[in-house]
Amino acid sequence: MGDFYNFLQLCRKNKVSVFLPGLAVDLDSPSGEIMLNMIVVFAQYERQMIAQRTSSSIRYLVKTKAKIHGQPLIFGFKKDDNEVGRWIPVKEELEAVIHIMELFVKYKCLRVTSERVNALGVKTKTGKALTSQSLKRLLINRKYIGKLNIPGGEGEVDLPFGPQVPLGLFERVQEIILTLQSEFKNKTRNQEGSTPFPAFFSLQKVALHLRECQGKGEMAGLTIITVAGKKT
Repeated sequence: MGDFYNFLQLCRKNKVSVFLPGLAVDLDSPSGEIMLNMIVVFAQYERQMIAQRTSSSIRYLVKTKAKIHGQPLIFGFKKDDNEVGRWIPVKEELEAVIHIMELFVKYKCLRVTSERVNALGVKTKTGKALTSQSLKRLLINRKYIGKLNIPGGEGEVDLPFGPQVPLGLFERVQEIILTLQSEFKNKTRNQEGSTPFPAFFSLQKVALHLRECQGKGEMAGLTIITVAGKKT
């Protein structure tokens, strides 16, 4: 219905009349406008119902059968060709995952670890080199310890293949990541105690930030970089 409505709108925009034999109403009249609005409402309702049924189905399969649906395949696993929603551990890749985690524990740095991993020739499932962000996603993925989040924040379920990396190693990795995040937040604060201002915020957020700084008696510094790359 949504596509049909868009088609009618395109016709009206280009001043093309549409005649529907089964619809005894002039689409250019007020009654036709009401009819078009009803089509939009039913199209939105249809999309929402499909999304709700899909979400409920995925949540049911996760909770009752621990099946993985709608999630990209991660390094260390392959899809089971005989059963939808099942992953099979890949021994060689999981050994590489364990080595990656051990390197991260050693260097305690996402950038350095990703450089070391890339030097070893390890690639992601899509054949790309690891970046700091993709490395972090790998390190915090709880599927490696046999856990799967239930959609909607309803907790976790145990995956059939169980933990594939040592639990102690995984927990140590999480501790280091939390420490790095905490250190990063502290470093981003101005030495004078002013609140850091993230880039690419809207003007509304800029004004809010300035008011917050004023209320705290702080000096608010703001650097704007133009499209040409010049600072103002």
